[in-house]
Amino acid sequence: MILLKKLNFRYLKSVNKLFVLFIILFVSCSSNDSKNNTSQCNKYDDLKEYLHAISDSIHIESIKYVVYITEKGCPNCQSFFSDMASQHFINKKNTLLIINSYGQGIDISCFLSDTAKNIIFDYTDDFRDLGFFQYSGFIALNNNRIDTVIEINPTGIQDKIDYIIKRIN
Repeated sequence: MILLKKLNFRYLKSVNKLFVLFIILFVSCSSNDSKNNTSQCNKYDDLKEYLHAISDSIHIESIKYVVYITEKGCPNCQSFFSDMASQHFINKKNTLLIINSYGQGIDISCFLSDTAKNIIFDYTDDFRDLGFFQYSGFIALNNNRIDTVIEINPTGIQDKIDYIIKRIN
């Protein structure tokens, strides 16, 4: 009987620890979501200010996708992403391409066209300083907020490209 009471006590003690751990994780995840939403709102406002500073004719409300192309990072990844962007995003009405490259590491000749209306060049790293990503990337906007941010790097690049293409079609 004494042995049984010790086992029950140990069992209850471990259940209590698990319960407390669960509560701590639940509360911390909830507060993280709240912080993340606030952070995303701030990032959206930062993006809006950035676009307004570049041009009065660019209105974030008309943009669904932002594509950032730079030659920083994995050269093959950036080149692969740049090629994909040139095929799918040039002159796409609801998309803004931000190019941060002089064309030394990736071919940007297709982005230099005078007829492309949705391309801006950022040689001062102002967009990169907003902190969305260090390398090339994709941002989806929805209902005046940031919906998706994808940075292009070697980890899962093909899956990322496939997701972006699927998302825009």
